[in-house]
Amino acid sequence: MIETAKRENIVFTMATKFRYCEDVVKAKAIIASGMLGDIILFENAFTAKVDMSKRWNSDKKIAGGGVLIDNGTHSVDIIRYFLGAITDVLAVETSRTQNISVDENVKLLARTEKGVVASVDLTWGINKELPALYLGLWHERNAPYRLARIEV
Repeated sequence: MIETAKRENIVFTMATKFRYCEDVVKAKAIIASGMLGDIILFENAFTAKVDMSKRWNSDKKIAGGGVLIDNGTHSVDIIRYFLGAITDVLAVETSRTQNISVDENVKLLARTEKGVVASVDLTWGINKELPALYLGLWHERNAPYRLARIEV
C-alpha cells in the first residue's frame, strides 16, 4: 500500500480521531505549556461492556485482531502525541468474558524515550468506572491531571 501511494503520489496516513477532540487538544496545550512540569505517569482507558458477538471486528478471520487493534491504535497515538516516541511495550490479554475469537481485554504498558510509563486498559468486556473520561496524567507537581469532557 505504501509503495502504491508513493507511485500514485497519494498521501497515505493512519486516520486518528482523538488528536482532534477538543479535550485532547486542550490537554496537549497544557502539557506543551510546561505548567505541569515533567509528566511521570500516563493512563488511558477505553473500556465499555459491548456485545461483540455479531460485530465484524470480533471475527479473527476478518479483523485479524480485537480490542488491541480497534482501540489500542488510538491509545498509542495519544501517548506519542503527548509524550513522544515509544521505546518499550508490553501487552497482556486478560480473561475473556465473551465467546469471540479475538482479544477482548488487554492491559498495555509502554515506556517513552523520556522514561514516562503509560498504562492502558482496553476492553469490550468490562464496564470500568473511571474517575475521568479516558486520560490521566501524573506529573512532578504531584497532582493528577484528569481529562474530563469539556461541555460546550
